[in-house]
Amino acid sequence: MINNIFSIFIPSILIFIAIWRSVSLFNENKLKEGIYSFALIGFLPWTLISAFRHMFLPGHIIQKQNPFFEFEAGGASLAVAIATIFTLINPNPNPNQFLIIFIIYLFYLIFALLAWLLFNKNTKLFNILRFISIILVMIYYVFMSYKSTLTNL
Repeated sequence: MINNIFSIFIPSILIFIAIWRSVSLFNENKLKEGIYSFALIGFLPWTLISAFRHMFLPGHIIQKQNPFFEFEAGGASLAVAIATIFTLINPNPNPNQFLIIFIIYLFYLIFALLAWLLFNKNTKLFNILRFISIILVMIYYVFMSYKSTLTNL
């Protein structure tokens, strides 16, 4: 139960708040601020919690398997989190940096979903829907980051 609260509910609430905040900024034509807000409030905690969950709470992705797959997933999430931290602490973050980070994480999620479908024999519809919803969120923010780079020209 505590694992679910930490690994599912807290990141979901933070992502919801980040999406709500960033979309309100997008509606005010503040694209850079909206992307920064999403990255700070939702994306960074999401990737840090994901890294911690996969590296230190093994058995979450595929039970009774070698923990290598989960440790690798945690390392990828940690790498994305570190890249996001460096982009956020930059005094004048470039929208291209967020675009690249979001694209990398989008491809990571797509291939993680494919690996889940191919190698996990206990696939549940709810887990697939969670993956698809996260992928759709990342597609939206890739698009908004790209749109922000166009307004930067």
